[in-house]
Formats: sequence, structure tokens, C-alpha cells
Amino acid sequence: MSSLYRIIKENLRRNDLNEVSKKAGLSTKLLTQILNDYYFGFISKINPVEPRKFLKILCSFTGMKELKINNRIEMFIRDMNSFKSSLPYIFVDTGFVRVSQPVFVLALFENSRRFKIKPEDDIGNIIREHFKKTEGKLNLWGKISQYFYHDELNRISVYDTKGNKIETDDINETCATLNI
Repeated sequence: MSSLYRIIKENLRRNDLNEVSKKAGLSTKLLTQILNDYYFGFISKINPVEPRKFLKILCSFTGMKELKINNRIEMFIRDMNSFKSSLPYIFVDTGFVRVSQPVFVLALFENSRRFKIKPEDDIGNIIREHFKKTEGKLNLWGKISQYFYHDELNRISVYDTKGNKIETDDINETCATLNI
């Protein structure tokens, strides 16, 4: 989780959201929705305010110094742009639960659970081919149960192992990372 996201979320709990929304020029309802999005609605395009301007407004409620604010905003923007460049992609869900596997090994194999695709690709066909190629399992992660497709706006659609889109709200996507 981005430290800027965490700092903003923690500090805004102590502030009146009506005041924050007024300063940002947004309704309180939209601001609440934006604050529940890790990238503050910039990727999903629900946030109409320019990213740096919006983040500076939120940071003005944190008590951080101007230089620190600017540095954290630039780091956040780089992280967000890096994430945007990974879209669209498919996440392979195995329902994996960590028991005793070392975190560094999980982080090393994390890329086997995600693969980038082109927006025009036939998602169902890609999923069927992947499932066939892997024989329905991923080394270390286990048996494939379903696939999560993230479009270029990071909206998520769920597909079964036969490549059929299914309706569900049960989306639990995990990620193994290791930061040094």
C-alpha cells in the first residue's frame, strides 16, 4: 500500500469530509467513493480533478511539509503510471493460502499469476489456451479456479476456466511482494 494513500486515509478520518469535498470541488458522495479507491479514482476516471492538484488538496489536511508532499505525490504518480501501463491484464486465481512458503519465493513466482494482454484480444480464448497449456495448475500456487480480467480502466470481470464470463462479487486478488 502506498504510504501517501495510507497517510491521507489516516489523516482524513480526523477531518470533516464536507470541508475536504468543498475544497476539492466535489460532492461528499463522490469524494467518499474516490477515497475508497487506491488510486483515488484516477485510473477508473471517476475523479475529474487533475491528479497533482487533487493530491495537494488532500495532503493539505495531513500536516505534511510542502517538500515532503511534492516528493510523495511524484512517487505516487510514478507508481500509478506504472500500474496503468500494466493494464489490461489477467490474474489467475488459485485460491492460494500461504502456509509456510517463504515470502521471497512467493514474490519471485508472482508474475506467473498475472499476464498482460491487448484490449482487443479474445479473453475467453486466451483463458482456454492458458488453462490447457498449464493443465489447470500453476506451480507453487495450485489448481486454477478462475480468472480475473482487469480492463484498461481497471474494471474487473471474472471468468471460469472454460473462458466464460461469470457474474460474482467474490473477487479476492492477492499479490506477493518483497520490498527492500
